Amino acid sequence: MKPTRQMKYPGSGAIAGVLIVLFSIAGAPGQDVAVTSNGTVLSGGPPPTEARHALQDRIEQESAGRITLLDFKPITTKFADVELEGRTFCEVQFEARIGFTESCRWAIQFGGRPLTFKTLKPGEQSPGVSSMTGQVIEVSEKSEQFYLHGSVWFTPGTNGWRRAGFGKSGTPVATLGAQNDACIANLKRLGLAFRLWSADNGDHYPFNVSTNAGGTLEACARGNDGFDANGFRHFQVLSNELNTPTILVCPADSSKQPTTAFQFLQAAHVSYQVRSGPKIDEANPAEVLACCPIHGHVLHGDGSVESKQRKAN
Repeated sequence: MKPTRQMKYPGSGAIAGVLIVLFSIAGAPGQDVAVTSNGTVLSGGPPPTEARHALQDRIEQESAGRITLLDFKPITTKFADVELEGRTFCEVQFEARIGFTESCRWAIQFGGRPLTFKTLKPGEQSPGVSSMTGQVIEVSEKSEQFYLHGSVWFTPGTNGWRRAGFGKSGTPVATLGAQNDACIANLKRLGLAFRLWSADNGDHYPFNVSTNAGGTLEACARGNDGFDANGFRHFQVLSNELNTPTILVCPADSSKQPTTAFQFLQAAHVSYQVRSGPKIDEANPAEVLACCPIHGHVLHGDGSVESKQRKAN
């Protein structure tokens, strides 16, 4: 691929006017690839649908029917910072959700490849699997699900784009199982803490009580969706009811690190998102009080926790 010309990206929105470079694809006359200075592909790149098909095909070829692709979300398309034997590569980065039809052992790396779906039955052995420390996930429950982030790599071919491989970013995150149950338990404790605090403060949650009276009303920073950017502030005033701030981190959230002291609590120590507003209290059970962005579980105003699978009271 060689650059043909530069221009400013037309149209409206955040990228309007951004300087881009146009490339032509071998074997596809008239088809240009528009690329920004940081390598992000704006148009003409590998189709996200083809990336989904590539992931689906790999799962079907390697998992012996034990894994199914449940959801696929393309995130961005970029030119990779590598070149091999004169070939350039373009990667479609994605988030996917997969499910298991039975308990098994899942080798997420096998044969030197960074993203694989080779599975074995519990206790079954295979060369290259049992010795791969940290690269095998024990799936103990049927219907267990995982989120994973990765990329499908493409290279220009004689007829447009062709598949070139896969990449993986981070360790897959379990959405069900022990971490799922622990997350629900955390949310139930949060609901109880809010209700206990409310009982001592005129049946109001902290975000509806002035800071002059020990609440966090003036600290509210609600977005258009009602979720509060200062959620950690609301949790801080619940220190007596919560006892420990470690439960503010979902066990499946690798992006947050728990703290052991409420006085040091910051947004980086909290997974759970809080909704604030005058209508959110125990008297309005339909209102969402908090949620887990990892599992999608919802804490309602009355302290009940709703998961995608069941409602725990």
